[in-house]
Order: sequence, then structure tokens, then C-alpha cells
Amino acid sequence: MLLLLTPLDCRARGAVAEGAAAFDARIRWAFGVLSVSYRGGEGAFLRLFGVKIKRLRRADPEAKRERLAEALAAAKRSRRKARRGPLWALRHRRVLWRTLLKALRTLHLRGQLRGVLGLSDPAHTAGAAVILDQLAAHLPDGVVDVDIDWSDEVIDLRTRLSGWVVPLHALLVVVGLFIHPKTRRALRAS
Repeated sequence: MLLLLTPLDCRARGAVAEGAAAFDARIRWAFGVLSVSYRGGEGAFLRLFGVKIKRLRRADPEAKRERLAEALAAAKRSRRKARRGPLWALRHRRVLWRTLLKALRTLHLRGQLRGVLGLSDPAHTAGAAVILDQLAAHLPDGVVDVDIDWSDEVIDLRTRLSGWVVPLHALLVVVGLFIHPKTRRALRAS
């Protein structure tokens, strides 16, 4: 029960400047008793009370390819008809969107994107400006604060994202969503 009541805290930061990128992330459980941290170039580490106890290695790419090939072969052998048609998500978009937003609220996400962006092609810069304006319009003030540079090619962006979740709360919300009749109908529709 303690596992379900102890919060999980996640933080990630990234930066891109003059062609160099940096990224680090940290996931902490039980206020830092157990954590996993990743820093670009150094790799990931498992920590206990902040002390590195194990370096986490990536999965072998060859073994990953073999597992994927086996899964594709098994799917080909079964040749079962897909339950949902291509318009399934479009038909039920409102219910699915509300379900997704309610589930995401349990993560208590906060983030920020700041910096200057200018691309070599003005058409690409205009496209990026439209996307950033739409994001800024739909997110709270100060979350997206990117200046567009129309005269130079410059990418200097800094971002951070954090969130926390209590596993029991998230589990109860997700179970409640799947019990709701509209969500169940949308998921069962073919």
C-alpha cells in the first residue's frame, strides 16, 4: 500500500544552442529514497538516497530487433481482422479527448519553453511561429515564451518539464474513466 501512496516526481530539462543539445531527466520515488537520473553523454544511474548504486545500460539493439521481428511474424501468422476502422478515433474524438485530459491531469504537469528561434528558410520560420502561437494561445501565460528571429538562423531554446503523481490517485481516476459508460462505449465501438 505504501507503494501506491508515495508520490513519484519527474523532472526533465533540455537546451539547444548553437547546434549543441543538452538533456537531463530525473525520476524520484518516495521523496528521493529511490531515483533514476539521466544526463546526456553520461547515461542513466539508479540511486538510493542520492548515492549512485548502479549504472543502467541500454537494451542491446540486436536483441530489440529480434523481438520486434518475432512480434511482427506472430502478428502476421494470426491474421486477425482489426476491430477498429480508420475513423474510429475521429468518431469518438470528444469522449477520447476528455478521457485523455482527465488522465493527464493526475500527472500535475508543469513546463516552460523559452528562447529565440530563427530558421534559414522564412517559410519554415513562419510555420514554427504559427505552431508556437497556437501553443501559447492554448497554454497558460508564460509557458511558451519564444521570440522569433526573422533575420538570422538561430536556435537557442531552453525547456523544462516537471510533474508528480500519486499512483493510487492516478489508478482510481483511470479506473473511474473506464467504468464511465460513454468511455466504455467509445472503446468497444468497432
